Amino acid sequence: MCFALHALPVAHANYGGYGDCDPGFPMPGYDATQMAPPDEMHTYDYDPLSPDVRSAQEPSRAELADIDDKDAVRGNADTLQGMKARWKKYVLAGGPKPWEKWKTAYINVLQNRRIGPAFEKFLYDGWELGKLPPEAGWQTNKQLPKNILPNGPVFDIFNIADSVPVSKWLMIEAKSGTTLGTHARNQFVDHVKRMGQLGSSLMVMFAGRPTDATQRWMKQTIDDLRAAGIKMPPSFCARYTPAKPQEKTDPGSAAGNSAPRPAPDPVLDESADSPEDQALQDQIASGLEAEDNPPEQPVPGQAPANAPMPVGANPAPAPAPQAPAPAPQAPVPAQPPALPAPQAPAAPAPPRLPAPALPAPQLPAAPTPPRLPAPALPAPPRLPAPALPAPRLPAPALPAPPVPAAPAPPRLPAPALPAPALPAPAAPAPAVPAPAVPAPAVPAPTVGVPVSASPGPFGGIDFTSLEMRYVTDSVNGKPAMQYAFSANTLPVTEASYGGRRNAKMAMDAFYVWLALPPQNFWVNLKPTEPDRIIEAAFGRTEAGEVLLEADLEMKLVSARLQKTDTDLGRRFVAAMQGNKCYLGRRLWIVPQPAEVHEDGYQLYILDTPLTVKIGTDQSDVTPGTDLCQDQDPAVTDHNGQLYQQMIMPALIDAVNHNPDFADLRRVYTSRVAAEWYRKRNANKPTQYAKLIDSGNIDDLTVAWDPRAVWERYLDSTKHPEPTFSWTDAKGTTWTRSWGGVDFSKVETHDIGAPEFTQKYDSVAKTAGPSIIGPLVQNNAKQVWLGNVVSSVPLDQIWPSKLSPWVPFVAPATAPSKPLFYLVILPAVAWLGGGGYLLWRRRRAAGVR
Repeated sequence: MCFALHALPVAHANYGGYGDCDPGFPMPGYDATQMAPPDEMHTYDYDPLSPDVRSAQEPSRAELADIDDKDAVRGNADTLQGMKARWKKYVLAGGPKPWEKWKTAYINVLQNRRIGPAFEKFLYDGWELGKLPPEAGWQTNKQLPKNILPNGPVFDIFNIADSVPVSKWLMIEAKSGTTLGTHARNQFVDHVKRMGQLGSSLMVMFAGRPTDATQRWMKQTIDDLRAAGIKMPPSFCARYTPAKPQEKTDPGSAAGNSAPRPAPDPVLDESADSPEDQALQDQIASGLEAEDNPPEQPVPGQAPANAPMPVGANPAPAPAPQAPAPAPQAPVPAQPPALPAPQAPAAPAPPRLPAPALPAPQLPAAPTPPRLPAPALPAPPRLPAPALPAPRLPAPALPAPPVPAAPAPPRLPAPALPAPALPAPAAPAPAVPAPAVPAPAVPAPTVGVPVSASPGPFGGIDFTSLEMRYVTDSVNGKPAMQYAFSANTLPVTEASYGGRRNAKMAMDAFYVWLALPPQNFWVNLKPTEPDRIIEAAFGRTEAGEVLLEADLEMKLVSARLQKTDTDLGRRFVAAMQGNKCYLGRRLWIVPQPAEVHEDGYQLYILDTPLTVKIGTDQSDVTPGTDLCQDQDPAVTDHNGQLYQQMIMPALIDAVNHNPDFADLRRVYTSRVAAEWYRKRNANKPTQYAKLIDSGNIDDLTVAWDPRAVWERYLDSTKHPEPTFSWTDAKGTTWTRSWGGVDFSKVETHDIGAPEFTQKYDSVAKTAGPSIIGPLVQNNAKQVWLGNVVSSVPLDQIWPSKLSPWVPFVAPATAPSKPLFYLVILPAVAWLGGGGYLLWRRRRAAGVR
């Protein structure tokens, strides 16, 4: 994804195939539009967070009162003391008070702040840029030279230096994920403007193939900035180096004794559950970023040197750098308001206001870099550095050539991705700046911020439909599981939240299905059986909660389908005879055979249908008026048959497609994967051998009360809404249903290799390869997101190292000290004189 930003007009810009980013030397990694080989993966280590931070409990009022605001200082954000101090600042600032939401967002930001720099170091060290001579100019995690950009922000990797020609300058922004969140997008815009002013090329290097939504956003933003008259960098590249992070572990530690866990997944880990949660996460990230990069004290009448650059104008050169002013004194804190009780109910989310436009970047013009005059003697001939890109296999550009489209599983159809020219306005988020509403694809120059807006970095993915549909029992012969989630696509402008929640639900359910015996996987709602709602251990898990809630929802849906405010309900009631009575019935959800394909060590889960079973009970009519007693039994049977013929198909369809049952479908698909693992483990032990039937669910429990769900169900039997009621001259009567969900048995049907190749070839080409980044199936209806769970360090699975990268290296200039020339001048004269005498002698001898 290479943009030559000056060569072409907006309407004809080439955003397509692979390019060299015009810096004059080969680029590492892969272009964003290319597919890396799925077996090319690298790993890097990052420092884990303190267990004290991860297990932190909400501070009491007394604890908060003892915490000083000054405890929230630069550098201690990842300590327990620093965490609590920032929680106090958040509480006193009037933020909503649910501790767990804030803690989840805070820890996620802290982890990202560790993974990001680790990826940056991985690139810099792996490319061996630090081994290049100093005149190459390559540096990492530093500010630019002050004569080029005084007091600017810290940049990841760059060669912007006086020793390097401006035409060869390159700034590399390292991104450890495959998306750009709100903060990263603001940073991207600022970098484009700064590099445009400096005349440096810009490259964003991701750790996986960037999502389609991210690529579209970058393209649109580049268009908007250029159309607004912003001075652009000579070129821009979006590339990626496939790499997975892993926590550092001490040799001999007990880390390997716990159940295997997934590697961090930037796409899903950063997908908040709601716009409010996303805003909170962005607020925390921005606050910590501001702590790391405090604004410089401005010279009177001059904007701070590291402020964002003004939009719509190219500023005049800034004056020479000033010595930094003394740091401002901390203001005397005001008397804090009374602290609320930590356990108070969460305050309602503030009203969602329109997203504010990005503040006009205030980057002052960097002074024109002073260039020293060339030394008296010419430099030696410049020898270009050898081009030595990292070896890689040829990678075809995406999308892949047309192949037979795989029929989507029987889920709600997802619309095809629309053209990305007109993204919708961003979902507003309180307190956190969001990109402004974009102009059309070729907007007229404006003074406002021309940044494309989008509903966040995850547009185009319907996380509500996310399910585990690909697993392996090993990776490169090691005890690990590669897996991939499948989700429906959305129009790229449509926001989607909940990826982190739903991915965790699917993974936790997978572990529960392994740890507990299958005979425990049932739930039951019946008024007369309050002590047989759910098996005790299963009742401590989220999977158990999902099944019980789905059972109650099924009964509510059955009732809604029979109401006369729907077309189906009107036809059903009209078709019933007599007193329009039928007997109460038992309804329970069970799996149908799942459609799969097993290919060696891989399992593709293609379809996981569910159905609803029905039974009757003569005694199940609410006490009171019993119209069925006065009704011909044949009519009662007839009415019951109508229910099975008219209501049951709609109920089964709802269980398989309605959003209300998405969690049930999600945990059931994980049940299919777990059952396959159980069978594989019986023949050959896998990494989950110790977990299977162990009963160890200590890390998989959630707080919920099965009895509370049963009481809601019991209450529903006393009201007509959740069952079915009718009224005639004799009074009102309603029947009720009961039953449960039973996942104790799972059957699968392998469709075989020929049918799989014919119908699901695009699944084979995207499910496994999605380990390098989210991939969209050729039918544009499914997106795959891959990851790995390993019992061994990831570098044992993927031991390959990055190849050194030899970019442009400026040749050393001739020394400029006069003493140097005084020393070598006699030697030069001697060599010159000797050469002349030799020539004269050979000429006199007649030698030509």
